[in-house]
Amino acid sequence: EVTFDLAYLGKRSAWRKAGGHAVQDASAKSLFTPSFYVRRFRQGAIFYPQTLMIVETDSGATPQSGDINVRTNEEAAATAQIAPTLRWEKVVDASTVFSTYAPDHLLPFCLKPNSWKVVLPVSTDPHDSSFAPQDPSTLRKSGRVLTADWLDMAEAKWQEVRKLREKLPLWERIDYMKHLSSQGGMKQYVVLYTASGARTVAAVLDTKANTFPFVARDKTYWTSTSSEAEAHYLCAFLNSGYVHERIKDFMTRGLMGPRDTHKRVLDVPWPEFISTDVQHAELATLGKTLAGQAMTSVGQLKATGTGRARTELRATLDAVDCARLEYLVAKISQP
Repeated sequence: EVTFDLAYLGKRSAWRKAGGHAVQDASAKSLFTPSFYVRRFRQGAIFYPQTLMIVETDSGATPQSGDINVRTNEEAAATAQIAPTLRWEKVVDASTVFSTYAPDHLLPFCLKPNSWKVVLPVSTDPHDSSFAPQDPSTLRKSGRVLTADWLDMAEAKWQEVRKLREKLPLWERIDYMKHLSSQGGMKQYVVLYTASGARTVAAVLDTKANTFPFVARDKTYWTSTSSEAEAHYLCAFLNSGYVHERIKDFMTRGLMGPRDTHKRVLDVPWPEFISTDVQHAELATLGKTLAGQAMTSVGQLKATGTGRARTELRATLDAVDCARLEYLVAKISQP
């Protein structure tokens, strides 16, 4: 026999075994305050088919290289669900190549060293507010002739493999629900977290440290800030066990248990970062410290699978620092 409580998390409700965390009655539902950041996070853009968009470049290539040779990224092709056997090689305009991270690149507090690269039909980068995909004609007018030629090729291949219900040309589909153009005006520090998995995994990215400008892709959520401290404050919250415990009963379930966090993690109360708040400042410093520990350990991981690598990396983090993080997250979330 088991007793269940009806629990609430923001506008969500779920039955869960009695004795869980933060079970609220119906009257408390209307008083719930979600995270300050719930509207600041957006999902990344659709970079499918991967075999048409995710590329490898020759060594030494930079955005200042002018024209660069690109080809299908074999690692991305190995996990592609659409047109997995498609391969191509072309010269494109270097200014239209960007770095991106798939969900499997995210580890607790850090990113795997090697990002993927993606070709996009654009004439600016995400730090420009006008950043948005363009059709081949507009690309040619802006001088991106080689990338326009790539887009013509990609569009022809896309029409061969797309489902019948897909009506948008590839350059418009990339910006579904403005997930690409909304990245215009991106600030220096990006907080990136996974949309799926049994537990949220987040990392901070300094976009100025990347050779190619960064763009966020689907299955990841992102926000940006000009404050490094605020970025680490957010990252510490997202990686905490405290958050995981409070959303797990509201997650969808598969054969392997809870999965798909999406924006549920942002239903947990979390206030705006205040640099003069002692607890906020301490948590930001702690998040940066743990990020440094994670980067030191990432090159020594033995696990090959993503889930095992994340578990292994968490085990390398300082236990005292992790315990202090959990204490601070709980105090700030429920003052």
